[in-house]
Amino acid sequence: MDKTKTEIVELYNDKLSFFEIFFSSLFYTFSLVAFLSFFYFLFNSGFSYEVFKASPAFLTLTFVFLNPAIIISEVNIIRVSTSEKKIFHTIEILFYKKNKVIEAEFFDYVAINKSNLGYNVTLWYEGNRRMELVSFYKKEKVFNYAKAVAKGINTDLLDKTDLKNPIWTASKDL
Repeated sequence: MDKTKTEIVELYNDKLSFFEIFFSSLFYTFSLVAFLSFFYFLFNSGFSYEVFKASPAFLTLTFVFLNPAIIISEVNIIRVSTSEKKIFHTIEILFYKKNKVIEAEFFDYVAINKSNLGYNVTLWYEGNRRMELVSFYKKEKVFNYAKAVAKGINTDLLDKTDLKNPIWTASKDL
């Protein structure tokens, strides 16, 4: 095995579905139409005061459609380099891409927590630092995902869905 090659494990990638692409495109189009129609009416009226007074309405309409478009089209990608001990968190929105690199000396464990709306998978590293990876509504789905993450980065799994009886699973038993 080549030691110079870095192994990167993709923990989470919420690629857009067809419906998310369709609705975000629709909202982006509506916001662009509202924004451009303001300038059309402004130039067409000869910069009249009446159209200029309507600018807050056009801007409000633009942002009413732009906000859900941005929320729908957000893509989060979380990757972990096990050899370099780094966590790469990428956020993509349309043409914008932001990368955040978290350096971790060691990964402690992967935890499954119960919340009000479902179950969360959390990666704990360097003692008390944590990163919430993903949330699911179904218990089977969260267990399968958490086991895959724990296997991928070779760490233990903690099931804290029952706070009175937490269950530790060693990485070799996954």
